[in-house]
Amino acid sequence: MVAPVTATINTFIDYALSLVVVMILYYGVKFFLVERKPEDQQALSQRRNAFKEWLQRRNQAQQQVQQQAAEQAQSQQQERRDQQQHQQQERRTREQERARPEMEQVATDLLGVISSVDEASKAVADGKKDKAQEWITKAKRYLTRAKDSDALEKIARDTLYYDQAKALRAEIVKAKDTLGHLPLDEAQLRSFNQYIGAIVKRMGEVIQAVFSHTPAAPAVPPSSSRRGRAVGSRPVAVVRRRR
Repeated sequence: MVAPVTATINTFIDYALSLVVVMILYYGVKFFLVERKPEDQQALSQRRNAFKEWLQRRNQAQQQVQQQAAEQAQSQQQERRDQQQHQQQERRTREQERARPEMEQVATDLLGVISSVDEASKAVADGKKDKAQEWITKAKRYLTRAKDSDALEKIARDTLYYDQAKALRAEIVKAKDTLGHLPLDEAQLRSFNQYIGAIVKRMGEVIQAVFSHTPAAPAVPPSSSRRGRAVGSRPVAVVRRRR
């Protein structure tokens, strides 16, 4: 009794599977071979266009987000750079203001050197060499104080004129050494005063260029020779002595 029932069930299953295979083949062939209607093609084209437009809008939105993020990052970096430059400028301005009185003292000392050497030259002309030596000693004190000051370098720091400021300080140091070996000769004393006057003039030009941001001439005052005479056919400037 069980065997005929089992055979019947198996037969039914075989028929069902055969029918399923036939339906799959039929609809598969129909899908690829049956011509679509114009309405179906138009609907498919609209769906494709709509999908393309959606992709374009999505890509544009992503690009806008990325561009906005890049612009924001660039703006933040620029703000940080501007802030750093502003802070650096403020620090430099404060340092310059603190160095200004010291720089004025250096200029005063150099003018004192010119005045003292001028008096020494007059004393030599009058035959008073002891008196001339006293004036030279006084000029040396002025130069010693001037050469020890780095006020001009502080004022010119972080500018295009820093190297010129260092060169001018080196000229002052050289002038101090030159004055120590300078003979009590009227002509050489006048030449030395012209040399110091050129340094003072050049210092004024550098300071004016630093504060006004205008180009300054690259030349530095002429160096002194071993005998104390200024090198060059004519002086850069002559500073009037103080009475």
